[in-house]
Order: sequence, then C-alpha cells, then structure tokens
Amino acid sequence: VGGVELGRYLAFIREKKAALKQPAVTETERQVGHAALNDLMLWASARTEEELAKDAPLEVYLRLKAKHAQALLEDGRRSARAEAKLEEFHRWAEARRQVLADAHFRRLGSDGLLTESALYEETQLALLDAVLDWAYAHTEDPDFPRKSPSEVAVYLLARDSLLASAVEAGRFAPPAWDPAREPPAIPPEEVVLEIALGLLPVTGEVGDISGVVLGRSLLGYPLTDGERLLCAVSVALPVVSGRLLSEGAQGAERVALLTGRSLREVQVLQRVVQHLSPQEAQELRRVLRAAGRGEAVSAEDVERLRALAKRLEAPLAEAGRVLARGKRVALVGSRATAEGARLVPGSAEHLAQAWVDYQFRHPGKYPRFSYAVDPEWERLYRTVIQNKGAGSAFEQSVLQSRKLPKNTDLLLPPPGSKAQGFVPDAVTGHKGDLVWGSPYDFVEVKGRAELALTGNLKAMIQYVQKYGGSIELWIRSAKHPEGATRLTGPLTEELNDLVKEGQAAVRPFP
Repeated sequence: VGGVELGRYLAFIREKKAALKQPAVTETERQVGHAALNDLMLWASARTEEELAKDAPLEVYLRLKAKHAQALLEDGRRSARAEAKLEEFHRWAEARRQVLADAHFRRLGSDGLLTESALYEETQLALLDAVLDWAYAHTEDPDFPRKSPSEVAVYLLARDSLLASAVEAGRFAPPAWDPAREPPAIPPEEVVLEIALGLLPVTGEVGDISGVVLGRSLLGYPLTDGERLLCAVSVALPVVSGRLLSEGAQGAERVALLTGRSLREVQVLQRVVQHLSPQEAQELRRVLRAAGRGEAVSAEDVERLRALAKRLEAPLAEAGRVLARGKRVALVGSRATAEGARLVPGSAEHLAQAWVDYQFRHPGKYPRFSYAVDPEWERLYRTVIQNKGAGSAFEQSVLQSRKLPKNTDLLLPPPGSKAQGFVPDAVTGHKGDLVWGSPYDFVEVKGRAELALTGNLKAMIQYVQKYGGSIELWIRSAKHPEGATRLTGPLTEELNDLVKEGQAAVRPFP
C-alpha cells in the first residue's frame, strides 16, 4: 500500500527501530526515538507522495525527536517541581497534625485536664485531607507549583459550603473538662473574649477565613449549661449572630461566598434578619452581655434561646450529616451538589463555582475572593454556555458507547484575552480541572444536519491549533434515521489540516 516515497519512509522507520534495539542505546534515547518514529509514521501516512518528496525522512525524524526530547526534559522538571511541592503540602499537614496532637490534652496547673473537642479535631483533619486530596489530584496542573497549602485551604473553604460549615462548627465546639477539683472563677473579661468574640462565626472579612485554617479553639475554661447554649446559638446563627448582614451589599456578598448560598438567597435572609422584632434582637444582645459579665442565664432566657436555635439550626444539621458519613468530608472541587448530582452548566450553582474557580486561577487580577460575579466575566460565561447549546440524545448515545463521562468544566481564557472559551463534551486521559493553555484530547459530539465552523467547535479548533492536543469529532452517519451530517467547506479544511498533523479525527455514528 502506498507509493515509492511512502516506502522510503517506512524503510527508514524499520532501520531506525532496529538501531534503537542496540545495547549501547540509553533508555532515554530509546524512549525518545520510539516516540519520534511513531509520530513519523502518522505524519507520513497523512501525506501524499508529492508532499513526502519535499522532505527527507531523516530531517523530519530529527525535528520530531528534538520535540520529544524537549518535552521529556520539561516533564522531568515539572515532575521534580511537583514532588517538591507535594513535600511542602505534607510538611504543612504534618505541622497542623502536630498542633492538634499538642493541643489534645492540656493540663491547667493542678486544676484539671482539658481535652480538645473530638468534633474540632475531626473537622480540622477533614480539612487537611481535603487539601492533600486536592494536591494529589492537581500535580499536573500548571498552577500547582505556585499554590501554597494555606491558599488551597482557603480556596476549598470558599468553594464548598459543607466543608466550611463543618470546620466552623468544629472550631466552636467546646473541649471536654475533667476537673481535679472545683475550677477557679472565670474573669468576666475573659468570658467576653470567649463568647462575644471567639464564638461568633462569620464576623470578619473573607480573608479572615484563614483563621479557620490555622486557628485553634479559644476556649480554655469549662462552660456552664447556659454558656454552652449560648455557644450553640451563636453557631446555629452564623449570620444572625455576626455583623455581616447589617453591612449592606458587601456583607451579603461575603456571607454568600462563605456559606455557598446564592446572592439572592442571602439577600432574602438579610431582609429576614433585619426584620427581626426589635425586642428579640434586644433580648439576644442583653443575654450575651449578661453572660459576658459572668452572670447566670435564667431559665426563661434558656427557653427563648432554645426556641431561637431550634428554628435556625439547619446549618449545623447540614454539617452534622457530612461528618456522619465516616467523619470525613468528601473531596471538594468535583462540581457536585450537596446531594452528589453533577452541576449543570448554566445553572446558578455552576456559575457560582466557576466564578470562584476563575478567581483562584488568576490571583493577580482577583487578590480576594468575591461572590458578586463580575459582569464582564459573566458575559463571557453566558457566551460559552450559549455557544455550547443543550445536550441531545445523540450526544448521550455517543458518550455512552465510548464510556466517557459528560464534561461540565469550562475552559475560559485569562483576563484580558480576546480568545473564546468553550465547554468540550468530554476529555480523554485527563482527571481534574481544565486549565487554559494546557493541551487536552477533546471529544465533541454534533448531531446536526449541517455543521459549520462556528461557536463552540470553532473555539475548540483554534485552541488545539495554538496549544496542542486533539479533537475527536463525532457526527451523524448515513445510518442515522435523520441522515448524515454535512460539513461545510471551511470546517472541512480546518479539520483536514489537523488530521494531517495527527490532531483530529472525524468519526460517524452509528
């Protein structure tokens, strides 16, 4: 099969393969040589006799070999950087575990033994596990060497409301007290510090969430039943007890980001909180001030607080359900709802997570997390979703036949770029987030009667042309009940160019 020129290339390939088997050839040289020969075979098979005559096999081979040698060198450097960064993550986690171990038992002189809350320790360990899980899942991510463990922890807490709620609940869980004798009285000013400051969640800026990452329980004394109830109320009311919802739009944005709720939900909650009866708000402040002065909480106050906590205990219940599943928060960043369903591109939840991800990828432009979506970025997001279009039964059939999961990750260009983002139907050979500028093997399914060089497909082709990777395009075959898909001339030309480079394949279905 083939002409004289192709035979010349095949003879060259056989000769080089035999040479690579010689004992004097190093393993690295053999690996690079075989990769270059495989590419040479694909390159030669995609060209005509006239095109093959313009190049010498040795010249093409040396070009391909140089490319693979450079790629192997870069892979080695990237692997070394990833190993060093993983060591950094492990040192960070080990240091945090040591802090937890040191704080587990604390003897307060001869007065007794204070044991840190099991809930606090479990939630801190869950956060450490989530950070390490993220690190191992992103070793090939171009941003991985530039991210610190604490930065990743802040990102995970900002992105996953269940994880943030669980860590907050654990942080404010009081330690167990084993008295050797009656403990001394607690100075009122220290009770103020413990309850009025240490126990009120969501009281600072979004940046203050790093205190949750590195913080330890402030409690150092046993609490009475009334004081414990105050703690429970302050945790069960993560926004009512704090000051954020009285700060207008910016406060609502920060609460939305910390809790993972939509901005509309938080604005509704803001109105509800602001319309609490003045008497209820005054009573709550009075009880907190009284506890700060060391006064006992009356039975009537206890009942009022119980009723208030009962109505608004959903955040704690949500965190408790997470911890009940083996006391370990699932790996975050999987683009799944609280029920485990995959997020749908275009939904409010998907937009919110994509916005947090985008800020994390571009800290130069977004040094602080903000929940309020930038209008310019949202227009870019909506354009990508519109170009993508809705899925179809044809798309589902193809992906099922290839046993590929449906992709929901967006590939968005960095701030200031004029490139068009897109959503591939599937990505083969890759796990984790999609990062702009990295080569990927895309799978795109189009069940239309006519397919042109527009929208999502055009953006994908331009991406592969610039950054590498490949496109596997599935279209309707003549066996399809509605007939075969017809490709327009411009699209056919672009695809043929990629096919010649081994970067595209057009496959009919069924």
